[in-house]
Amino acid sequence: MNVLAPAPPEPRHTRWRTLGYAAVGVVTVVVLGLALLLVKHRSSGVESPARGAPTPAACPAILELGRWPGQQTRHGPFLPKGATKALLCRYPFGASSVSLSLKDSILLSTPGDLVDFFNDIPDVPLAPDTMCTLAGRTQYAIAVAYPDRPTAVVHLGCGAEQSGAVRYNYDSAAILGFWGLPPTG
Repeated sequence: MNVLAPAPPEPRHTRWRTLGYAAVGVVTVVVLGLALLLVKHRSSGVESPARGAPTPAACPAILELGRWPGQQTRHGPFLPKGATKALLCRYPFGASSVSLSLKDSILLSTPGDLVDFFNDIPDVPLAPDTMCTLAGRTQYAIAVAYPDRPTAVVHLGCGAEQSGAVRYNYDSAAILGFWGLPPTG
């Protein structure tokens, strides 16, 4: 065998096989890269429908009465963590049985414990024989502000309601206590 003789040419099918392996490798790298980006995007919380542009904490000017959605509950956190402030919105009971006008609001600049309080309320349905006797008293809502999402409004009544989820069996005196207010009678 002559050492200086040129090597015989590769068969055509070997070149195509090599190109095929290279193409499969490139496609695999691209697919894995896209999958990694998707996982990173989802783990950052961007997919959450509650996220969006922050809005200033503000109480609703009008509190609609009778808006309780019934027996709904939602498993998991009632309010997201990371709140920057909360407003207690007060609506004196008036002649209207449909809506009440905002009287005033009180700022709570450190709402972390309040958010934890709401998240610790068990998400169990209301007992069927429970009566609600809040008519004729000042009604409340809480506007909770976040740096990275719109304000969440919690409506307080026979249940605490926020975005269609309801928590029952909460201590309204404890909620007013976050603002240093006495329980209402």
